[in-house]
Amino acid sequence: ASGGGEFVINQDEIDRLRRKRREERKQEKEAERQRKAEEKERERQAKLREKEEKKRKRAQTVGMSSSSKRKAMNDGLVSKWMQVKQEVAASEDPDSDEDGDVLLAHEEKKKHEEIEKWKEDQLRSGEAEANVNFAPIQGDWRERLKQRKEEAAKAEKKQKKERSAGLPDGWQAVADPASGEVYYANVSTGESQWEKPTAS
Repeated sequence: ASGGGEFVINQDEIDRLRRKRREERKQEKEAERQRKAEEKERERQAKLREKEEKKRKRAQTVGMSSSSKRKAMNDGLVSKWMQVKQEVAASEDPDSDEDGDVLLAHEEKKKHEEIEKWKEDQLRSGEAEANVNFAPIQGDWRERLKQRKEEAAKAEKKQKKERSAGLPDGWQAVADPASGEVYYANVSTGESQWEKPTAS
């Protein structure tokens, strides 16, 4: 920035910052991809270890007596039972995600039923005629939205033209996106300032 409230737009600096941000995004995506790959690899390694452990246990039981085999089998069943018991306890936890989803679905269904009941009451009592919520939507809303956007763009273009009227050659009035205030930029020199430029 230079003195007298003038700001200079340095296009090279803006381009450099954009390139830097693109590179940062690229690095973030690469780091995320790497993290997911590592996570996947850890899961694969855990499954391999689990398989190896099962093979090792099977190999141990091959040379055992029948009573030792029954004991090993019972130990395995007990650990399996404990695991199932923990899973059941976790599923009965009122804070668990699954129960939360079921509760949420139940609340949504209840809300929908209440809305439908209200709607029927409105129609039955005749109050629906005076309620705008029951008025049919005329025409295609997409077309109306498109038309509004076009009108807003035309109004912005007209406003920009009016603000730029009477400025010296090369100068344009620009609305600051952050504050909405108008500043003036010279497209040929890259110079910008808050005060309206005058022909010199």
